[in-house]
Amino acid sequence: MSDNKITDHYLVEDIDQVFEAIERFSSAAMKGFKLAENAQFEMKNALINEMEVAYAKLEMLHEKKKLIDDRNKAEQTRRHMF
Repeated sequence: MSDNKITDHYLVEDIDQVFEAIERFSSAAMKGFKLAENAQFEMKNALINEMEVAYAKLEMLHEKKKLIDDRNKAEQTRRHMF
């Protein structure tokens, strides 16, 4: 297991949103286990949608971090050139 920190992948100011999305994803997964136990498959699409929304939020926040990191690296490079 690597020593990655959550702040390696998300901005510090977005951590609350990250945890909310993780909680939403986890909650949907737990509902899925309960529904599977009770063979309530008609709720499957709603749960999948809930998980996809949470996952999309995490992807968006990760992409935001990557864009800002790239912009900061470019700015540092430009400063060293002049």
